[in-house]
Amino acid sequence: MSGAVARGGAGLRAGGWAAAAALVAAGHLAAGAWALRHAPPPLPALPEAFEIELAPPEVDPPGHAAPGGAMDGGA
Repeated sequence: MSGAVARGGAGLRAGGWAAAAALVAAGHLAAGAWALRHAPPPLPALPEAFEIELAPPEVDPPGHAAPGGAMDGGA
């Protein structure tokens, strides 16, 4: 008798899981359909682009450094 109860309970448990899975799937389908029907608002226009030069700074030739530079101890 206990075997019959266990099998019957397992069937009810599986049916409950199947019903829950069907409910979750229906909710996901409804949310997907809603998302496809409702388009997001358009984005504002982008600002004008501006160019930034990324070239390295020019280096003075050797021997033309300012007096009192760090190379001679700041004198």
